[in-house]
Amino acid sequence: MLKQRVHSFLGNIRFQASLRAAEMRSRLIRSQFSDGLIIYKPDGIGDFILALPAINALLENYKGKIVVVVAQQTADLVAKEFPSLNIASIPGLWTGRKGDWRKALAALEKSARQYKGWEMVSLRHALGDLDVTFFRMMQPSKSFGIVGWPLSQGGHAKEWKFTSSLRYPQKCEEFPLPLEMEAHTRAVRLAMGMPRLNLGMPSLKSFPLSNKGTIIVFPSTRSRLRNYPVDRLARSLVNAIEGRNLPIVLCGTKDEMEVLKALKEAICRTSHCQVEVMLPSTISEGAEMIASASCVIAMESAPAHIAIALGKPGVFLLGGGHYGYFAPWTTNDKQYWISRQTECRGCNWKCLYSEPYCITEITASSIAEAINSSLQ
Repeated sequence: MLKQRVHSFLGNIRFQASLRAAEMRSRLIRSQFSDGLIIYKPDGIGDFILALPAINALLENYKGKIVVVVAQQTADLVAKEFPSLNIASIPGLWTGRKGDWRKALAALEKSARQYKGWEMVSLRHALGDLDVTFFRMMQPSKSFGIVGWPLSQGGHAKEWKFTSSLRYPQKCEEFPLPLEMEAHTRAVRLAMGMPRLNLGMPSLKSFPLSNKGTIIVFPSTRSRLRNYPVDRLARSLVNAIEGRNLPIVLCGTKDEMEVLKALKEAICRTSHCQVEVMLPSTISEGAEMIASASCVIAMESAPAHIAIALGKPGVFLLGGGHYGYFAPWTTNDKQYWISRQTECRGCNWKCLYSEPYCITEITASSIAEAINSSLQ
């Protein structure tokens, strides 16, 4: 334990020293102050989907060059959706792998050199050390953002003073939206000086829709805590498609193969359904599969947000950890969020119990009923 603490302490010293060195180097670069805007959104895919209306509004209303800073795992989808948009891709920072901050810092420093002195709109809900370092290196002529995310684990938003900022919303003003989308709306209104600007709902236009008669299931998330029990999910699927003769495609990443295999085995034990496991190699490939499905079943994760933005029928399981911040939201009446209300809702996934009852006590019958409704 002591050795681990010492290692962590020394690692943090190296991290902070690297940040300070990058800031010192940036002071030697002359500001450009050209007519340009940075949209800062280096988050996961689901978070980026929720930011689509804000990005579209900025593209439509800002008169000048725009560059969007995104996480590397999102760049593939962004390039397909916005083929003419300039993209700065940041590797490593949000993948959770040890040491990736070095790659991220190098990419951020390069971007800061290119766009120093530009205006900036930050669509991040919570800032960390690397974010603030990038802002300091970039020295934007104007900066706009939202501060005070209620579920922040500490963050460093106070270390960067936006030219103009608003507090993270506690409720949505006009119509039911996740708070994250309301925050994006307020940030864009603030930056554009357009208090009545209505951004609408996220939609993906670059993936043609079809119906290949398959049910696509994404049974896992990066956090196993948020997953629905495999045996009950299998029961829901079997009950819902009984007599329909619809093949089931189980999708995920290599890291989720254990869950995919377990779900396939559970389905095949109780039915003769046609079940296939597929691992999309890119986000765009996964989105294309979703676009061709009859119905999409997913946890609250990137595939769920992609399916909703594409307008696909589906059933999505939502726990209480971040309830209301990123979901629920829908684009038609064939999309269903299933959740169980608990007193501890809004715990930021710091579960107090032996299991997350907000997920595990969702009944298999309610999921099957929702799947049936989405297929009608």
